[in-house]
Order: sequence, then structure tokens, then C-alpha cells
Amino acid sequence: MGTMTIRKLDDDTIERFKAIASSNHRSAEAEARSLIEDFTAGRIVRHDMQTSNFYDRVREFMDRNDIEGLTDSELPLPDRNAKPERPPIALKGI
Repeated sequence: MGTMTIRKLDDDTIERFKAIASSNHRSAEAEARSLIEDFTAGRIVRHDMQTSNFYDRVREFMDRNDIEGLTDSELPLPDRNAKPERPPIALKGI
């Protein structure tokens, strides 16, 4: 495991950070570790979402695990260009 030193934080910032850590029932070190881990995990997830196709990953997972999916006839998608079934709502007096 590595060690990180953060320099040039003013005393007020450090005291406020310790108070936040204490309110979360953590030491300042544990709070900093948690924040860095959460931030890093979020960046990794965001990168994965931006660089991969979710549906392709689901299909690959299903193929690897011999899971059969729905066919187009089992779950037909509605025509997005179809006219709405209901007329639009007209609000009177507005």
C-alpha cells in the first residue's frame, strides 16, 4: 500500500475536515481514504460507460453464461413514428 502526503492545507480546512470525518464516525485519514476511493471508483465507472456499449456488454454476458434473451417477436418494440393513440390534452383557461 502506498502513502500520500498532502501539503499546504490551511489549519481551518484541516479542522473542518476533521469535524466532517468525526461526524461520519471516521478518522481524518479514513475519511480521506474513503473520499479518494469513491472518487476513483466513480471515474472508472464513468470511463467504462463512455467507452463501452452497455447492450453489447449485456449480450456478451448472456452468451458467456448461456442465457437466452427475448426475440423481437417476444417483445416487439413500438413504432416510434406512429401517431399517438390518444389526442393531446387541451387545457382551457391557461
